[in-house]
Amino acid sequence: MSKLNKHRLDKLIPMAIEVIKDREISIPNENGKVNNTFHGYMASFGADMVLTSPLAAAIFFEDKSGAKESRDLVPKAILKLLSKEKPNEVKPQREEKLSAYLIRHAQDGKLPKALIDDLVAAAVALKMALRTFPLES
Repeated sequence: MSKLNKHRLDKLIPMAIEVIKDREISIPNENGKVNNTFHGYMASFGADMVLTSPLAAAIFFEDKSGAKESRDLVPKAILKLLSKEKPNEVKPQREEKLSAYLIRHAQDGKLPKALIDDLVAAAVALKMALRTFPLES
């Protein structure tokens, strides 16, 4: 995976804050606080992408079984952030999950490097943006 562009990250973080607050995603509770478990999910998504693959990480996080919190919000937020950053390029189909989006964009079974870079940038921006919200005690 390539080096993350600092300027891009600075541009993505405010967008990520908007995505986190979005009613469709609604990560913070009614008091504007974020559950500590969700912080862990966001932090582990990037590691899962590196250890397995972006597609495998998306599939795992979209599976709600056995999760304390709604970990499926992680890939949902990533896809929403990508479509917010690149509205002319990233156009998920209605109700499309991140895993389906990745499968649709794979070329000969491989994800384009640019798409992997986009996923990493979005995951990092969301992780940083999440830190701007107070933790639920």
